[in-house]
Amino acid sequence: MRILIIASALMLLGACSMLPKTIEKPVLYEKPELFLPSPKPTEQLGVEWQVITSENLPALIKEAEAKGQPLVLFGLTPLGYQNLAMNMADLRRYIEQQNAIIYSYKEYYARKQDPKVGDPGHVDR
Repeated sequence: MRILIIASALMLLGACSMLPKTIEKPVLYEKPELFLPSPKPTEQLGVEWQVITSENLPALIKEAEAKGQPLVLFGLTPLGYQNLAMNMADLRRYIEQQNAIIYSYKEYYARKQDPKVGDPGHVDR
């Protein structure tokens, strides 16, 4: 039994000598250049808004018939119009926030970083 224990201990000690003598330092690579093409600007088509009341409805019907166009009406309540305006404002806010995020990524990747900056012990003076 002693021989088995001694043989096991020798094998374990011998296995430790197979470890590498030096530890390699990690290789640091530069950040790749970030290329984000700007999106194509939107091209908004014109929209004609008309307020329709009981007084001007017959005139609008005659005008559409004279032009040979079918009369199609879309209606919004005052609350619906307010909601439409709030939705557009929320969409604008979202787009502006996305633009700020994209700008931050571009700034981060375009900046040439000093090797010391970003180290936990680095302090700007």
